[in-house]
Amino acid sequence: MTPVASESSLDVSSTEPPSHQWHFSPDMDKDEFKNMVKEMFEHADENKNGVLVLSEFKQFALFAL
Repeated sequence: MTPVASESSLDVSSTEPPSHQWHFSPDMDKDEFKNMVKEMFEHADENKNGVLVLSEFKQFALFAL
């Protein structure tokens, strides 16, 4: 595995608060959950390359709070 040359922690203090909110619920079916996570990923992937760099992952993680 190739080491990633980027930030070394998941400090989110400088990350923008999420502009969207998604709500998980225990009664969600599998397809609804998968679609919601896909939408969250697509929203966090700012450069639309299909990969989340650390700064994009931080934003993705904040959506799930």
